[in-house]
Amino acid sequence: MSSSPLQPLQGKVALVTGASRGIGRGIAFELAVAGATVYATARSYGEKECTEATLGGTLTTLAEDVREALTDTPGGGKAAHGRVIPLRCDHAVDPQIYSVLDKVRRDEGRLDFLVNNAFAIPPSGVAGMVGKPFWEQGAE
Repeated sequence: MSSSPLQPLQGKVALVTGASRGIGRGIAFELAVAGATVYATARSYGEKECTEATLGGTLTTLAEDVREALTDTPGGGKAAHGRVIPLRCDHAVDPQIYSVLDKVRRDEGRLDFLVNNAFAIPPSGVAGMVGKPFWEQGAE
């Protein structure tokens, strides 16, 4: 699949963690509008989960915003190939991480970009993180 000037990332696959709001949401949105298939993860999945902590958005609103943006662009609608696949994932829970990776592997067979934006503080707090390099925290 070749890319177009309007969608230079067409055919690419991305995984963006912590994508329901803030920087993660912005990166996921821009990757999708540029043509990538974006697997977006967060704990905040749908509107029913909206609380003060999630006022910045949810994964379902991210997917809706991308669909709307692609429809509004020249050549949008069915010709636009970017999309967001929202996946609920608490990145402090290893089996949920593995499930996301398995889905990407099954659906796409590869991953071109990883934006590792999610962060979780363990139940023991920051003190529980002392003594281990951060890359050994979780997903052991």
